[in-house]
Amino acid sequence: LTAVVIPYEFDITTELGTNRVRVEHGSIQVVSADCPDQVCVDMGPISGGYVPIACVPHELVIDIISED
Repeated sequence: LTAVVIPYEFDITTELGTNRVRVEHGSIQVVSADCPDQVCVDMGPISGGYVPIACVPHELVIDIISED
């Protein structure tokens, strides 16, 4: 994430649904999802490896793993 200079977004789509992910310098977040509870969107950006982003209805987990 520290190498990201220009922010970008991409979709993760499975048979369970779609999550739109935004990557910026130092952080990542789910900016939209078609799940009913929106917990993954409400979590906002994460920048460390302590708390992952989870979308339980879509079985998606985004976790940051450091090089250390």
